[in-house]
Amino acid sequence: EDDELPEGYYNNLIRTLKQHVDSKENSVELISLRKKVVELEFLLSKEKSFVDKLEKNITKEKQVVMMLNNKLEASIQQNFMLKVLVVMILLGVALWCFK
Repeated sequence: EDDELPEGYYNNLIRTLKQHVDSKENSVELISLRKKVVELEFLLSKEKSFVDKLEKNITKEKQVVMMLNNKLEASIQQNFMLKVLVVMILLGVALWCFK
């Protein structure tokens, strides 16, 4: 019976089988790629969460630095005012002594 079938039949059968094998390979590759996509999405989510936490910490630290800077400026102003007060007292004492 096989001798009666034309050569084209076997070529078509071989081509069909190759296409079937290729489609199976593609589906295995797709499954593998989908798994990789899921893994990468998970890792990206973790990285985003980590970056968000870092950004929050940076914001908090900036606020602390600004608060400390404001305290330092206030302290510098107080120090200046105290120096002015001391100079005024010394001038007052000097003027009183030389009367």
